[in-house]
Amino acid sequence: MKIGAEIPKDDILPQLPMVLNTSQMRRIFQELLFPATENQHLTNCNIKRVKYKPGKNCLVCYQLDFSNNLNQQLESQWLSARIFEKGGAIFRYRKAHSDKLVKPKFGDPLSYIPNLEMVIWAFPNDRKLDEISTLTDPVSVKADLLSEILGEHGEWSGQITNIKTNVVHYVPEHTCMVRVNFCLQPFSTRKKKDMTLFGKTYYNEDGVKVFARMQALWNSQTRRSGRLKMAQPLGYHKASKSLWQMGLSGPPLLDREMNSPDFLHLLGKAASTVSVLHTTELQGLPVITKRDLLDQLQNMEQLLSEGRPTCKKMLNSLVERLKLQAKNIREDSLATLHGDLHLNNFIVEGEKIALIDMDNLSQGSPLLDLGSFFAGILYRAILTKTPENQIEKMGPIFLQHYQQAVPWKISPSALRWYVAMMLINERAFRCFTRLKAGRLDILDQLVALADRISMEDNASQFTLSTRV
Repeated sequence: MKIGAEIPKDDILPQLPMVLNTSQMRRIFQELLFPATENQHLTNCNIKRVKYKPGKNCLVCYQLDFSNNLNQQLESQWLSARIFEKGGAIFRYRKAHSDKLVKPKFGDPLSYIPNLEMVIWAFPNDRKLDEISTLTDPVSVKADLLSEILGEHGEWSGQITNIKTNVVHYVPEHTCMVRVNFCLQPFSTRKKKDMTLFGKTYYNEDGVKVFARMQALWNSQTRRSGRLKMAQPLGYHKASKSLWQMGLSGPPLLDREMNSPDFLHLLGKAASTVSVLHTTELQGLPVITKRDLLDQLQNMEQLLSEGRPTCKKMLNSLVERLKLQAKNIREDSLATLHGDLHLNNFIVEGEKIALIDMDNLSQGSPLLDLGSFFAGILYRAILTKTPENQIEKMGPIFLQHYQQAVPWKISPSALRWYVAMMLINERAFRCFTRLKAGRLDILDQLVALADRISMEDNASQFTLSTRV
């Protein structure tokens, strides 16, 4: 991931441009990790993730690639680094020494760079995730995790061999997901079986609630009847704060080219899957209301107005319009929401579409999920410069298949309100706080797009278009 040239000016964090400059950081990390050897050479420094809080701190996840000059072996190392206000890093550095630390591939588990006010945790060390080393070590996974998780399912109780672990998704200080491949020979039979499981560790106890909700969905009539396809939740391991589930074999819908012959067909299947989820009743889910979205919008107006002055005038006008329109948005229909609906969370399993990443199951207006999904489509279309004729086909196909399977009618004006809302609350927010290449460059366009969509309040149909 490259960082765009346009980096916000932050008087509290004046070192921000430096820590986002991978060329300069590569030289700094070379000296930090290998100050007295010529055998190891840092060949690449890439930024994998950024979480920026203006005027407070910034979290940067670096991936470093090394070459051993003796055997030409290539290896990688993740560093999770936080920068703070002047004089703020030393306190955090001293405090972090009391945490449980393990030896990384290279260097020290914890480092401090005074002139950058930076504290660094070398993977698998993390400021909040204490059990990454357990999930990434095959011996620990087999002894402490799989035996317990699989033991709860009688048909999978057996001998485990050929175990391999691989990190598939790492969000510093939040979650880490590993894929575990192994061979299982159940005690009840001699037939061996290759299996794939996914384990996800959390920084807090959220995994307990996520597992309970996934289990309720797995036990629902719609899932048992085959109408809803999802990964099977297997168990929650309290000591490692990790949730375990079966793997799915198919690729994500995101991997299909939007102009491929079968994409629209699969998009219709995805819409049908969403309709089944929305009409599945689950108890005890958190409720998201229109008021919650408006409160978030108010915070976004302040954040973007201060950090992105070029969009302030249009944003202020847009926010006022959305507030006025909210009075006419009804919340009669409540649905079971996915909470993070985008193309990467649809898995293509033959002729069926499965849903993954159920961490944000909730209850609210079905248009909240649809608005988030369409906002994501528009965002990706802008980034990839997808032709308009491809984008325009997606909305009608998705809505046609979705509408056929739900008892409520979709109001075009209400859907436009949710799309405009999620373009700001989700997409513009992530552009500003994650600082990925090209994202700040399209932030004004996202605001203008949301503004245009919100002004089509009286249009009789909903159209998907990036035109502003």
